[in-house]
Amino acid sequence: MDVAKGMLWLRQAAALGLAEAQVDLATIEYNGFNGEPDFIKIYVWLDAASLQGNEVAKQRLKLIAAKLSEAELQQAQTISQRCIGSEFKQCEISPQAN
Repeated sequence: MDVAKGMLWLRQAAALGLAEAQVDLATIEYNGFNGEPDFIKIYVWLDAASLQGNEVAKQRLKLIAAKLSEAELQQAQTISQRCIGSEFKQCEISPQAN
């Protein structure tokens, strides 16, 4: 299986607004697919899916928010607002965002 190609398709589905794909991206990140999990990135995708009514995302979002410091939570919310406002096109976190 081509993992890179699978991730590309998953990101494209998430960018199209598919809540299940957004939850899947958050889950993959949480499980450390790319190393240590990035809880801000996880928060952004779960918030996007939660906004669309995904119940799993709503439950997990509360757990992830509890893992973030106040500053990290503010950063995650800012990125999430940009993501949702751009119709899921600007959801990636740049290294400079920290």
